[in-house]
Order: sequence, then C-alpha cells, then structure tokens
Amino acid sequence: MQRPPCRLRRSDDRVSGMEQEDFVFLEALNQRGTVFLVRQRSSGRILVARQMSPGQAEIFETIRGMNARHVPAVRAIEAQRDGTTFVYEDYIQGVTLRQRMEAEPPLTKEDAVWLGRQLCQALAPLHRANIVHRDIKPENIVLGADSQVYLIDFGIARVEKAGRSADTALLGTHGYAAPEQFGFCQSDTRADIYSLGVVLNQMVTGAFPNEVRADGLLGDVIAKCTNLDPQQRYSNVRELDAALAALPCRRAVPPQPAARKGYPYPLCLVPGFRSGSGQKALAAIAAVFWFFVFAAAGYSSAAGDPVEGLIVTGVLAIPVGSYVLVFDLFGIHRYIPFLKKAQGRGMRIAATAAAVLLWGAAVFLVTVFAAAAVTAVLH
Repeated sequence: MQRPPCRLRRSDDRVSGMEQEDFVFLEALNQRGTVFLVRQRSSGRILVARQMSPGQAEIFETIRGMNARHVPAVRAIEAQRDGTTFVYEDYIQGVTLRQRMEAEPPLTKEDAVWLGRQLCQALAPLHRANIVHRDIKPENIVLGADSQVYLIDFGIARVEKAGRSADTALLGTHGYAAPEQFGFCQSDTRADIYSLGVVLNQMVTGAFPNEVRADGLLGDVIAKCTNLDPQQRYSNVRELDAALAALPCRRAVPPQPAARKGYPYPLCLVPGFRSGSGQKALAAIAAVFWFFVFAAAGYSSAAGDPVEGLIVTGVLAIPVGSYVLVFDLFGIHRYIPFLKKAQGRGMRIAATAAAVLLWGAAVFLVTVFAAAAVTAVLH
C-alpha cells in the first residue's frame, strides 16, 4: 500500500519546536553543510537530512508516495522558517559503486548486467512520474549491506515538462551527463539511460565509453544507451531492462561494509563516537581525560580564591567552546547565521575560525569584567 504524499507546511513556533526535538543532528556529510546524518528520537532510526529549496523538495514529496524498493524511503519533509526545507530519508548502510570499483578489479559482465537491471528497477517508478535523476554516477549508487542496490542523491533531479526546448539549469557531472543536460535540448528520462550506459561501461572496463568501450552484446547495449541522439537510445528503462535480461546475469553480492556501531544516545553526539570508529573514540576519551586533569589542577590551585577560580573557568571555557564550534557539536552551525550560510570548504573553515575568535574574545571580556567586579566586592 502506497503512503500518501507528505504535505509541506510552514512551521509555526509550536510545530518548529517539535521538529527540532525529534531530530538530533550528528554530523555533516558534505562540505557545503547541506546533508547531515541525524537520529530520530521518536523511532531511533538513523536518517540522512538534506537541506534544499521547497521546489526541489516537491520531488521527494512525490517519491514518498511511491513504492520504490531501490530508493531510500523518505520519512519526513519539513519546511523551515528560513524558506528552506529538510527532507529526512533512510540512511543506507553499504559501499558506493565508486568505492567498490576502486577497491577491487572491474566487475564481470554478468555482475554488471545484474546491477544494471537493479538500476532499471530503481528508475522505472521515477520515470513513470516524469522524474529525471540527472546525476547517475558511481558515487550515487549504493551497494547495500542487504545486497540491494540503491539510487541516492536527487539533489539536481527535475520533473520533465512538456513544451520546453532546453533545461532551465544546466547541471550534471561531466562524463556521465547526457549532452542535452548542457543545453542542446530538454533532458528527459532518456538522459538517465545515457548515464546508466556510461556507468555500465565503467563497471566492466574502468573507463568512459569514448575511451574504451565494452565488447560483445553488452557493448552493443552500452552503445545504444550512450548515443548522442536521444531518439536513437532506448526509449525507456523497460526496453533497456529487457535488453539486459537477454544477457547472462549473475547476482552481484557486494562486500559487506562495516556497520556504524551506533553508540547509545547521547554518546553518539560526541566527536570521536559519531562515526563508530574505535580509534577515534579512544582519541576522544584521551582528550577528555587530559582536559579534566588540567581542569582539576587549575581549580585545585585556585582553591579559596574566587578571582583565580573565575580566571580558570574562563581559560577552560575557551577550548570547550572552540571544540563545540570546530566539530559542529549538536549541529550548532545551523543556529549561527554566518556559519549556516558559508558555502564551500574554504568559506566554512574561515567562518569557523572567525566564530572561534569571537568566542575567545567574548569569554576573555566576560572573564575580565567578572574578575574586576568580584575584586571590587571583596575589597
């Protein structure tokens, strides 16, 4: 039974508070700070939160109403007061096809055919709804720990609209995107077939079709997928799936990735414990241990002297605040306007450095004035 589409809504204060209480932001998953790993308190699920425009979120609203096995399930869609929208979808444990291709030799043709058919099944319900993914590449294909194949990241997907001569925005990944995505004509579902043909070729040759093309019957299928003229490609994924079904096929079982250890809440919020890495967790424990040793020594030397105690508190507050800012603890960057708006790795580093400096200056001034006030009272 299909779920009804989620209604987008503007959040009033009451609803907004509920939304923030239900999701704990664990860590950013991209450099732009628009994709996050989150934990839903009400269900205990680990989800991926994507921040996007309301127009782009409408595509996820459509996906939510589908019974699409090979696309992460959309759990919630929430409009924010700043005009953006958060989409919450299942986190898929597994490895990307890119990671698989880099870690091991090229796939056999039989494995590639099986994966290609899985991707055709992923695209079929999307294309029936006129949704064009437009960014099919190895990084956006996940070989799940459940041995299923998932298509992820609909960040530049669009709905095909009749009567347009070209795409409004020219987007796509060079080498995988069909020519029409760069202004030759409007991209439709056949653009995804082009990209899928490129991916099929890379699976078995490790190269783009214009460099080395797969041979045999699979090579013929790839040649038709990647024809520069959309009219000469397969007209839909059903035709492509039928062509692949005529070839030898073998179920490709991906290497089982290490699952996230899922440290219990609230430990899962602490840097070092968020990724599930044992080494990072030990490093975090060591850092906290030495911090408390330093703090104990400072307060011990300041015993009986309130002014010195204030100074020690100020000195300790600076690294604590810096730690929170640098590691985006509790997703604090979302609540600081200039950090939230920073785009790109360089800008985010600069904005974080500025936030740390401002925090240090504020703590210094508060400590100085507080110490002066206490001194005046005591004397």
